[in-house]
Amino acid sequence: DNGKKTRKSIIIISASCAAIAAAAVAFGAYWYYLGPGSYWSLPKPNTQECASQSACKITNVPWADYERTLKISNIPYSVSKDFSDNIPEGNIIFTNPDFSGSKISKRNNGRVKIVVSKGVRKSTIPEDIIDPTSNAGKDPIKALKKAGFTSITHKPSEDIYSLEIPKGCVVEISPTPGMQMNHNKNITVILSKGPMPVSMPDVVNLTKEEADKAFNEAKLVPNYSEEFNDKVEKGKIISASVQKGTQMHWGDKLDVVVSKGPKTITMPDVRNKNANEARRILESLGLKVNISAPLGDLMHTVRFQSAAPGSQVRVLDESGNPTTVTLTII
Repeated sequence: DNGKKTRKSIIIISASCAAIAAAAVAFGAYWYYLGPGSYWSLPKPNTQECASQSACKITNVPWADYERTLKISNIPYSVSKDFSDNIPEGNIIFTNPDFSGSKISKRNNGRVKIVVSKGVRKSTIPEDIIDPTSNAGKDPIKALKKAGFTSITHKPSEDIYSLEIPKGCVVEISPTPGMQMNHNKNITVILSKGPMPVSMPDVVNLTKEEADKAFNEAKLVPNYSEEFNDKVEKGKIISASVQKGTQMHWGDKLDVVVSKGPKTITMPDVRNKNANEARRILESLGLKVNISAPLGDLMHTVRFQSAAPGSQVRVLDESGNPTTVTLTII
């Protein structure tokens, strides 16, 4: 009987030990694979204040300090850097996971990901942005955006007309080209609207000096030429290549004709010449010849001429007809 009791006790003890061992193995497995042994808890930064019993979102704390905390806790991590308008250089922008107390698996290469601020991104105003022939100068707003600037003030209502600067190019920019600064610092730009529209002035019958004044006020560029005219006084405008009232722009060119007055010739001396020869000479100059022979045409020789030799004679009269010269023959 005693032997049976002894064997029964041994069996009970063995079973109990086996159960305890199994429980220990099960608990160890749970602790290692699912329990606290399977993860790290993301520590709270020493420099960050959190509300009582609340988890903190890890941001805007010095990375150098928090890195030491992670190393002490043996928590693996990976680090990348990015620009930030709000987080100073060297501080943490965000983590993944992002709250203190978050669990980081110790399996499958688990680690916390850290993004550290490089500070505010810097941008440089293109040096050639005021050159209308450069790529930046031809489209300055696009060039500033391409350079990374995010605060550009351009009010079309403040753009100005310019004779020298093409439409859409920079008239004024602040700060100055070539300056490097935070990308979110404001840049003010005033662009050219190009040459201002103007109305063609009425210059016909004005003197050249009066026409010049009108063209200067309208910033137009006249090209003058001269020609004889029997109806328009010498020195006054006969015509222009653009009609009055036509819309033009500063810097536009046009042709203007100024009167030289009536065309004149120096009267030749045809006295004592044969009447036919005298007629030929005068008619070749554009004059009309009238022959007068009050005493008869005996010698067919010019004795007198109505326009004195060497005098200036209009080729055409005020009616536009050839001037008549009377020759008296004998």
